[in-house]
Amino acid sequence: MIAAIASPRFVFLDKDITALDADGCLALAAGGKLALSATVSVSAALGASLAQLDSRLSLGGAGKVNFQAGASIAVSVGLSDTFSVIFSRAASGRIAVAVHRLATSNLGAELDFGVNVGFADPDSLAPAVKSYIESRLGVVYADYQRLVKAICSEGITDLSALPADLRPLANQALQQLGLSTIANQLSSLKDKICGLDDKVASIIKEVVAARLTAQFTFSWSRTTQQDTVLAFEIDPANVATYLGRLLLGDVGFAG
Repeated sequence: MIAAIASPRFVFLDKDITALDADGCLALAAGGKLALSATVSVSAALGASLAQLDSRLSLGGAGKVNFQAGASIAVSVGLSDTFSVIFSRAASGRIAVAVHRLATSNLGAELDFGVNVGFADPDSLAPAVKSYIESRLGVVYADYQRLVKAICSEGITDLSALPADLRPLANQALQQLGLSTIANQLSSLKDKICGLDDKVASIIKEVVAARLTAQFTFSWSRTTQQDTVLAFEIDPANVATYLGRLLLGDVGFAG
């Protein structure tokens, strides 16, 4: 005990961390961000939110959407909070890092952490967009794209001016959406399908982000200081680099 007091070690010094033996540990409290990545099932993320999608897009009345089996969306989740970071000597000889949430002890306190959901791969939304549009228009996606090209890009406004093979597809989409070809015009269909891909993708992002934010907020709020939320080992030579990252608020994994 006297030797430990006479030769104190400081967690902010990488040389003191790398000098830890099997019985020692050093800890610090750091405010920062823990970045996570995950994949979520499209059907699980959107199955209960179709009414919201339909309402936002003024579409619907066509029942459920048959999302592609196994389709998933890649997301990134950032948890902003105060963390306890504990360093010790691993059995491997490397430095073990254990990250805990430094939870508030005040019952009824305001939420003092933040959850931010992003999309690691925007292209992973494409299967969900495709399935939704096919179900709501009643045509396969490739035919929908041909209709968009003819009506939105080429500016065809009259049903009779469409190529013969596109006319029944346009009629199918109009009927599926509960629209009519007033005066043989396509203006009502144009309003629905032009830019639809981007609109669907944008609203899917909002719906999925809101759902995941609520889920992660609930789960994280129940995390205690006894729960290890992240554990990994780093080479002693990389300790200084990791400490520098901690000072910048990054408490995540370091190899």
